[in-house]
Amino acid sequence: MSHNHSNVNADKVGWRVSEWADDVGIGRAFTYQLIGEGRIKSVKIGGARVITTPPADYLKNLARGEL
Repeated sequence: MSHNHSNVNADKVGWRVSEWADDVGIGRAFTYQLIGEGRIKSVKIGGARVITTPPADYLKNLARGEL
C-alpha cells in the first residue's frame, strides 16, 4: 500500500527510506542505490536510515540534468 507523505509537514528534514521512495515514486532498492552512489544524502540513527535530501530537491535536480 502506497502512502502520500509529501504534505504531512512542510518543514520535514528527514524521511525513512520507504516514505522517501513513495514520495519520489521509486522502489526502496533503487533508493538505497542512490544513497550508495552519493546522489542523495542520508544518516544512520540507531538502526534506522534517514534520508536528508528532500524528495522535491532530488526531482528538481534530476529534471535539470544535475544528477
